[in-house]
Amino acid sequence: HAHVKINEALDQLCETYLEKHDPLRKAQRKQRQPVSLQSISPQPARLKTRSSRQPISASTKHHVWLRDQGQCRFHQNGRRCENRKYLEVHHKKPVALGGENQSENLVLLCHEHHKTVHMRF
Repeated sequence: HAHVKINEALDQLCETYLEKHDPLRKAQRKQRQPVSLQSISPQPARLKTRSSRQPISASTKHHVWLRDQGQCRFHQNGRRCENRKYLEVHHKKPVALGGENQSENLVLLCHEHHKTVHMRF
């Protein structure tokens, strides 16, 4: 048995965890997979009420994470927020006002900027 240094073991443990759980890596893996017919089948139409709100599909979330490169898209004074932690998917046009769960209507925002945007409404 070879002896492994603790820092090497921790590095490998972190890499394994990130490979499985990092949203950007998940999105990159999904992009490389062929599209299945099941993922493109139409969803039944539903009324837009709070209780029947449709969740954002995994493929749409993956597309948003890839497009935004796992970084907050909030801009202020000509600079983009550099935060890559605590990111949330935000609807540009709220669902309550007819916004859809399509990638064109979605953007990644860090938790603080997501709160800031919602305070404006």
